[in-house]
Amino acid sequence: MSRAILTLLVVLASAASSLAQEKEKKIPDHALPVLQNWLYQNSEAVEVCVYREEWEAPTAKFKKGVLKRFATITCVHKGSVKVGDHVILTSPVEFAAGEWKREANLRPSRVSMVDGELMVVIFDREPTPKKGKYWDVGHDISRFKFGNYFHKAFLIEKKADPKLEGKPN
Repeated sequence: MSRAILTLLVVLASAASSLAQEKEKKIPDHALPVLQNWLYQNSEAVEVCVYREEWEAPTAKFKKGVLKRFATITCVHKGSVKVGDHVILTSPVEFAAGEWKREANLRPSRVSMVDGELMVVIFDREPTPKKGKYWDVGHDISRFKFGNYFHKAFLIEKKADPKLEGKPN
């Protein structure tokens, strides 16, 4: 066997071992019950692809910065929204008292493109306003990136409860 093939086999075996170890990592005890509660309380569970961010620097009137993330729904796991619908995810950012001016100077308002960050978003359609073509999900804690422990809990729950009805806690 050539040295290059042997090296490739060693690299592949190491990668497979790393993947197996990653899968075996336990999720925190709170992750599954919290996720089940989010699913129980909300009508929609979707995957989105974030493609743009808008940062609004703090001002004298509103001393928090605001990060708006614009995304397209790529998969609907639960609910009546459609693939291709758009969402806005908003995150207010607080600064220490008196620091908002310095932060506004350091981080002025901007718009930037994002290289397709994938997330799961769980929200309730009924109270969520639609602004133009966007579902304005707002600031909602029940969203998470692919690969984090909530995403791992989501995959476990999807196997156990394919309708994603969740459970109250």
